[in-house]
Amino acid sequence: MDELELLHIIKPLWLNRGLQVLAKGASLRQDLYEQLQHFYELLEHVVETGDPAWLDTILDTWANSLTQTDLENPPGNLVEFINELQLLFLRVCRETLDETQALNLIEQITPWFNYCHQKATQFEIQTRINYVTGQLNQIQSALEKLDRTKSDFISIAAHELKTPVTLIEGYASMLTEKHTSQNMESSDAILLNGIHN
Repeated sequence: MDELELLHIIKPLWLNRGLQVLAKGASLRQDLYEQLQHFYELLEHVVETGDPAWLDTILDTWANSLTQTDLENPPGNLVEFINELQLLFLRVCRETLDETQALNLIEQITPWFNYCHQKATQFEIQTRINYVTGQLNQIQSALEKLDRTKSDFISIAAHELKTPVTLIEGYASMLTEKHTSQNMESSDAILLNGIHN
């Protein structure tokens, strides 16, 4: 049997096992089943054509569907998921096929899973970069808003202080003129100069 026939043989068992191992709740099972089925069909195309780029779209979709919690934790969620898929594949091959068929199929599929690991890492890193960039842009926007608020406050405070300071300066000038004509005491002169300064 060739690789495609062997892939068709193990497909139902791999899909069912994938649901059992990876689906945490019943509500996720249908969506996960469709995703696993699509991944497996793409894997079959890769084996048939020898072009691993068939897998790029689903890996990119998975990387972009990481949650905020996934993105805030250490990297590797998608890579761990691909590892689980590969381990399931290896187990199902060993359980379903004879030793020679399993070894040949595993040998044929391993480079494609390695490709998945590399691409998943790239896509996940890019998704994390986009997330962090978005977070930094939000922080920068908040800091710019805070800076504008601070500048507005200083401007308003300076304007509000200008009126009483001008009044104080005017009254100090009037006192200085009044006391200059009356030969002011030296202590009063010091106080009025202090007010002017």
